Amino acid sequence: MYSVLIIDDESLSRQTIKKLITQNIPKCSTIYEADNAANSVEIIEKFSPDIIISDIWLGKTSGLDILEAITPASQIIVITGYRDFEYAQRSINLHVSSFLLKPLKPDELLDAVNGAIDNIDDERSRSNEFDRLNKMVSDNLPYIRQKVLLDMIYGLTDSSSNPDVYELDIKNFYFALCELKHSKMTDKSLRVLQMDTMRIFDNTTDFNFEYVLLDREKLVIIIKDITDSDSDDIVISACTELSTVLHKKYPELGISIGISSKGIDESNISEKYDECKRALFYTKDFAVSNIVLFSDINFDDRSYLFHQEMFRLKNSLMMAVDDNDLVAIQHYIKKIQKKALNCKESDLDFIHMFYKQIFFYLFNLRIDTSPNLEKCDDNSITNIEKMISECDDVQSLNEVLDMAIDNIFSHHDDISVSNSSKHVLSVIEYVSENYASPINLPDIAGYTNLSVEYICRLFKKETGKNIVDYINEVRINKAKAFLDSKSYKIYEVADMVGIQNTQYFSTMFKKYTGMTASEYAKRQ
Repeated sequence: MYSVLIIDDESLSRQTIKKLITQNIPKCSTIYEADNAANSVEIIEKFSPDIIISDIWLGKTSGLDILEAITPASQIIVITGYRDFEYAQRSINLHVSSFLLKPLKPDELLDAVNGAIDNIDDERSRSNEFDRLNKMVSDNLPYIRQKVLLDMIYGLTDSSSNPDVYELDIKNFYFALCELKHSKMTDKSLRVLQMDTMRIFDNTTDFNFEYVLLDREKLVIIIKDITDSDSDDIVISACTELSTVLHKKYPELGISIGISSKGIDESNISEKYDECKRALFYTKDFAVSNIVLFSDINFDDRSYLFHQEMFRLKNSLMMAVDDNDLVAIQHYIKKIQKKALNCKESDLDFIHMFYKQIFFYLFNLRIDTSPNLEKCDDNSITNIEKMISECDDVQSLNEVLDMAIDNIFSHHDDISVSNSSKHVLSVIEYVSENYASPINLPDIAGYTNLSVEYICRLFKKETGKNIVDYINEVRINKAKAFLDSKSYKIYEVADMVGIQNTQYFSTMFKKYTGMTASEYAKRQ
């Protein structure tokens, strides 16, 4: 509903306008009247009418003077008997919605009032939408701040671009990168553990802090507003307390914390994140404590960068192994060996450990593709591990790794290149013979003498479809043949192709043929 104020010093004119609006626009349920400037100002200030219809002259006073003085948040319709550009111009400056000339035409007035109502509705709609969006932003601000902080951490946005918009005020801060590992927890449980970590940190300290969840095992605590001169010790003490409480509550939890040096403001965020990453890395390979402050690290950049590059190459190698890409595997092995030749003497123990990791990972791949080789190669595993341990230079290590790789892939090459079609044909043969019975992937893998993961990957690579889809297609094609014979009922056909649930059979049939089994059986 809408309220209207009619300002006119002639009573008959006011009554005419009021009657016209009341009879034709019932949404204007409240109509006020004023015949002078004082009454107009009082009503406007008290009731804030939605629409003001004002004569341009009230005796010797201009209606525009009143409206300019009040500047109401109303739709204004100005009525005048003068064709005066000055008044029209002033009306525009007042954002008048309509400027009408006397004598008033009823249709023009009603159109002007309806136009004012449309403007009010639009404004209310915009205001409601703004309120809705504002509430949505307010409700989601913690998630938005997480996204903004992540972008700042990874250098994806300019950290100086008005962080106040997101209520971020990061000054005099430390980054604490926490890695939480628990072998018995699911991804969901680890997320709960991360939130519990935040709760514990909040309960054991008086710090202002933000947090960012990086992945299922890592989170960043941004400790803010640290002004004490011994701030390093204070932050380490807080992180030590956090670690102690977590270990008591979760005895099997592995926790490491890398702490940056002190940052000044938001412009240091990406830099400080890199520092705490390096400190966390240091906890794993060099430090005695599980909590390390970057400022306390005493090792040169060459060692750090060398280790980082070796781990990066190992990750690429693992992806090549997962993709069963022998060319890529050999490529990354050569790159690792070449990079290892540039290591310092102090890194030799690291290379021993690193090469053993690679060997055991690749040997597990051999077992994955040829399970029957596991037992017969126990001695060769022990021998190669011993040979790696006894090498006293990288060149010898490379030679042993080459020998180990040749041994591992001597059978794998045959499977991947020469016999792949044979294994896929074995799957096809098995499905053809057993489609009327329950079929599972472990049975197929056992029939082909390969692991489930490997035979699925191989079948997909050669046929372009996964094994489950292929089984379903075989069953549906057999079902169509049985239905075409007109000799069997639908539930009998379902059972004949190894699907005991008739409803599921009909659903699957429609998925692969575009029609239900009943529709297919009834077709001519």
